[in-house]
Amino acid sequence: MGSMQQRPIRTPEALPGRPHRHQTKSILGRDQRRARPLVWLVEDNDLVQASLCAILESAGYPVRCYANGEAALAEITRVRAPDLLVTDVHLPGFSGLELAKKLTGTCPGLGIVVISGRLRDVAPHANHLPGGVRFLTKPFSAQTLLQCLEQLSAPSR
Repeated sequence: MGSMQQRPIRTPEALPGRPHRHQTKSILGRDQRRARPLVWLVEDNDLVQASLCAILESAGYPVRCYANGEAALAEITRVRAPDLLVTDVHLPGFSGLELAKKLTGTCPGLGIVVISGRLRDVAPHANHLPGGVRFLTKPFSAQTLLQCLEQLSAPSR
């Protein structure tokens, strides 16, 4: 057997003209991914929750999923607080709107996306939530959800 030459592996991030937007240089000179905002997803429909979770994770977001607001609030002192909240309006126990109000008191700067199958259920409560809340009516595209999260996590929002 002859000697084999070592060639670098060319990932899409390393190809010329295709920089990976979430990479930064560390002080040690190695490439590291910039931390993405933590998303708490609160949705009681298992299929919708699994679908949204897959979308978020495939986009690089760390996600914690909950079936109701009580379960999410119980975690607030035990795990990292969310940077972004994606919540359905209609949940068992208290609503996603009530959850959003409660979390904004303990999570300053929380970005919120409220989803519902019926926008008319959301409209009367919109004035009681902080500015910058995004409302999405089901069905919506993965691209629409991800654009909302990018806007909410932008430093100048």
